Amino acid sequence: MKNKKSLRALLHLGSTSLFNLVFSIVLSIISVLLMLVAPLGIQLFINNIHAKTRWFFLVFAAMMLLLQGLAQAGALYTASLWAETKVIQIRDLLFARVVKLPVDAKILKEPVKLSGALVNDSEVIRKSLANTIPDLVSGLLTITGGIVFLLVLSWQMTIVLALSISLLLLVINMVSAATEKISRARQNELSTYVSHVAALTSELKMVKALSGERSAETDIHNSTSKLYRFAIQSARINALLEPLIITSVFLVFFVVFAIGGFLVSSNALTIGALITYLIYLFQIISPLTSLGGSFNQLHMANGASDRLAEILQHPIEDLSQGSQLSTLNEEPIVLDDLTFSYDKKIVLSKLSLSIPANSNVALVGPSGGGKTTIFSLLERYVTPDSGTIKLGNQNVNSINLKLWRQKIGYVSQENTLLGNTVRQVLIFGLESGHLAESVLWDALTQVNLKENVAQLPQKLDSPLENHGRNLSGGQIQRLMIARALIRQPQLLLLDEATASLDSDTEVTVGQALKKVKKGRTVITIAHRLSTIKDADQIFFIEAGRVSGHGTHDQLLRRHPTYARYVKEQTI
Repeated sequence: MKNKKSLRALLHLGSTSLFNLVFSIVLSIISVLLMLVAPLGIQLFINNIHAKTRWFFLVFAAMMLLLQGLAQAGALYTASLWAETKVIQIRDLLFARVVKLPVDAKILKEPVKLSGALVNDSEVIRKSLANTIPDLVSGLLTITGGIVFLLVLSWQMTIVLALSISLLLLVINMVSAATEKISRARQNELSTYVSHVAALTSELKMVKALSGERSAETDIHNSTSKLYRFAIQSARINALLEPLIITSVFLVFFVVFAIGGFLVSSNALTIGALITYLIYLFQIISPLTSLGGSFNQLHMANGASDRLAEILQHPIEDLSQGSQLSTLNEEPIVLDDLTFSYDKKIVLSKLSLSIPANSNVALVGPSGGGKTTIFSLLERYVTPDSGTIKLGNQNVNSINLKLWRQKIGYVSQENTLLGNTVRQVLIFGLESGHLAESVLWDALTQVNLKENVAQLPQKLDSPLENHGRNLSGGQIQRLMIARALIRQPQLLLLDEATASLDSDTEVTVGQALKKVKKGRTVITIAHRLSTIKDADQIFFIEAGRVSGHGTHDQLLRRHPTYARYVKEQTI
């Protein structure tokens, strides 16, 4: 029952108008009624073949069929309009929820698989809503209405027909249940396949460097083999289902012809009534034969909805609650007795430090000591197991999360250019969605990037190829610093901002950083001495604790490990 509840939960997302859906159902009902009335005209034409009015009945039947076709077309179109609108809304709302998930949410650990689910699984649901549901509605109405008319014409033949259909539906339901299970497994494996392909192609240089072409081929082959097995299982079921339905239909026809012939020969039924009966039977045969496929598709939608519904089960960050924050750089930031663990491994252990307002602070130490975790705690991506972070005397958890992050600028060593042009990168995340060009050029000037951007073909609107591959590493780094500056942060977090740069480029970026550090609190994580030696305070972090702090000269005298790191140029 879980998957059915999952699909219902997805359909309840948003506030899509039901007008198109209701209108589609109304048109489907009209279409079915017109189709059911049309054979009566045929019956009257045959039974009154010698009457002068016989052609009126034939024209009446033709008009009913024409109007039925128009009503059915309208029903399918309006159903598609509703389905497309609904699925777009589902995709938008699910992604809106994804970006509000805490960064340590389990579902975010496999981003490619999550992306595959948002695209592929929602597409399965779209097809079901746009095609399957309208077909089911009109099909079931046709079958129900057809059976009523069949009962009126000949209850004897209809009882036999009803028993046959009941048996057929029972078989279809059993086969569909198996299809649903296979579909769910196939969707999971398809996401795994997409994840593998994306991971291997994005790291193709490393694959080649490790001579790993064969290993990559093997990984992908194993995944495609599983997909093949699922496809074969599904094909077996479909191969069984369609012939089963068709054979059953033919058997029903044989029985109807036999009973109908007997009733006509015994004058219990007119030839016109028998032909009309057969027309009704033909009318319900089409939805009957497609009923199995429709239920199959619906079960596939149920299976596809499971992983999408998982997104709804994860708690999201609350960006609306909390106290106001006017300024962040007038009081010290105090980390008091912080303990934090990740996957049961202690990363920080009773760590304490104080960062004065408008100071330039550096965090150094061995890799894995907990420096980046401190940034995650300051950004409030994660919550400490114990201890507090305070702004002055106020616990930062009591401050509105959105306002808190708006006061913080963050620059990492990784290429995180979000946007397709220079302008889009700079203004990404701004609520206004735009800024005066003078502000953008001023930020670029501060990081010594104005001339480089001015030389691009379309300047600020120049496209960035594949995450900025048409820019150098130093230019990308300075562009990310400019993006942080535009937000006028009062706290600037620099996470190895120059780690991947060569010496000459580091000098250029370093000059840009010196300009932007004025008038704000700056915390830098770095392993290069040139980056941190001028800091007001340096905290040496190792094994999740602060083992020493002071200026560069003070630590050289008082902290042997720091002195050794400097001597070996580890920092």
